[in-house]
Amino acid sequence: MRIDRNRLGRVVDLEQLHYGSSECPHSPTTQSCSACGELDGVEGLIQKAVDELRSLLDYHQKLKRKINHAHCLILKTIPPEIMSTIFELCTIPRCRTDGRPDMRTPLKLGAICQEWRHIAWSTPNLWTYISIHLDFEKIAQHPDQNELIQLQAWISRSKSLLLSIYLSHGEKSGPKTDDGMKMWHLILEAIACCSHRWRGINIEISTKSFEYLSGLIQGTPQLESLLIKRQIMSRYPSAPLFRSVPPKLQRVMMDNIPIRYVNVNPNTVTVLQVANYCVDNPLELIKSSPNLESFYMSRTDFSEQWESPIYTHHKLVDLSIYITSNESTFFSAITLPNLQSLSLERHADWASEVSNSDLIAFFHRSRCPLTYLAIQQLEFSNDSLDILLRAVPTLTHLKLGLVEIISYINSADNQDIYHLLNYLRQTNSWPRDSNRENDPPFLPSLISLMYVINDPTVYHSFQWRYLEGVFTPLQDPALENYHQRPLKKFRMAIDFRGYDLAIEELYLSQENLNILLNLQRKGVDISCMYGDTDVIWESKRNTGGL
Repeated sequence: MRIDRNRLGRVVDLEQLHYGSSECPHSPTTQSCSACGELDGVEGLIQKAVDELRSLLDYHQKLKRKINHAHCLILKTIPPEIMSTIFELCTIPRCRTDGRPDMRTPLKLGAICQEWRHIAWSTPNLWTYISIHLDFEKIAQHPDQNELIQLQAWISRSKSLLLSIYLSHGEKSGPKTDDGMKMWHLILEAIACCSHRWRGINIEISTKSFEYLSGLIQGTPQLESLLIKRQIMSRYPSAPLFRSVPPKLQRVMMDNIPIRYVNVNPNTVTVLQVANYCVDNPLELIKSSPNLESFYMSRTDFSEQWESPIYTHHKLVDLSIYITSNESTFFSAITLPNLQSLSLERHADWASEVSNSDLIAFFHRSRCPLTYLAIQQLEFSNDSLDILLRAVPTLTHLKLGLVEIISYINSADNQDIYHLLNYLRQTNSWPRDSNRENDPPFLPSLISLMYVINDPTVYHSFQWRYLEGVFTPLQDPALENYHQRPLKKFRMAIDFRGYDLAIEELYLSQENLNILLNLQRKGVDISCMYGDTDVIWESKRNTGGL
């Protein structure tokens, strides 16, 4: 038998018990009138029926859970421990379009059924990521405690595990009502109460909120990762974060707020990212961080001149610099013998540069095992680029975007990319038995080459024929006694910032398309990407080749 829920909803309407009636004329001390007595009797029967119905509904719910468990093959065949592990794999945080982690998966799993909810609520690893982004306008309109109650429950379910926290709000001024401020402070207090379990925290809050949170923190012995953005701060904080005992941070990321506003133990830092003038003296920061392995900096003042001796840092393997001032002083003052990855990009609107001679001297001095090199928006002559690349024979991945020069591609004296491609074609193999100590091979380990184009004019005039002969054939008996450069991948990345072009405007001509398709048939991994769109594939589809 199945219950007709529509009919049940029309018949059972307990709202009709709430009514107003005339006062009974009989005294309360005497027997009530017959109508009132009869009504009391009926309401007693209704109460008894309601209690019985409630009991039946509870039993009905238990039977539905039993049926779900009996009919669900997952619940019947997979032990709860395995289900818990599966849930953990489902809840790896993913970022939303606004950059905040999406934390809805544990709640979605718990909404399936009671069995799943029991497993999810009993799996602490599902609750170790906490994302809080408050809308103070919403709180002002509906000042309830749902956010706080959910946060406390979330923290409780994580048991004693380490926590990763994302904390932000939208308005610079913070809550606009007393109730909103009180609620926000209670949330910050709940977050601070578990600071001894912080593993990582991302902060994007107002100055007052930052200062309030800073005053609440007692200790962060487990904290490894910290990210602070100052986009909505109206001023710098009055006191640094972690003012008492500095945590043993390994990863520090600061955006638009000087690093001095965080009490950091530099001896433990291995990854450091500073953006928008967060560092007064980058070289001194590197000197004070002996275990630093990765360093990214942008919009940093390099105007200070450093005196000799040249400093040698033995742990740094990854260096990225977004250039907005004269960085030549940096490379002339440091040696990095273990550097494996280097990215240099000049801001197109800033009159900044890196001295070619200082950079080449840096490579010769460091003799580092560099495998990745990215150079964008920098000016190199053909000779200086050759010398620079010869200084890094271990290079396997090269990314170039010499836009400053390539913008004048029609000039005979400024064809750097063609000069490089032509030189790669001339030097793609060399005899095995030759002694190359005085004339070592050019980029003998290069695997992939990426070329970044920022100008539509440069793209439309690009000479794809220069790619022919650059890549070593997969099988060529004539090269049996020769070493061959392992270059098998070329990617053009179209980055038209400030231009809004449709893909139809980027279609390749039939002649250029044939060149690229022929290279692909020979085993070359070649692509031309406009964002996520493959221009080669789209051009082929346009010509009916698919």
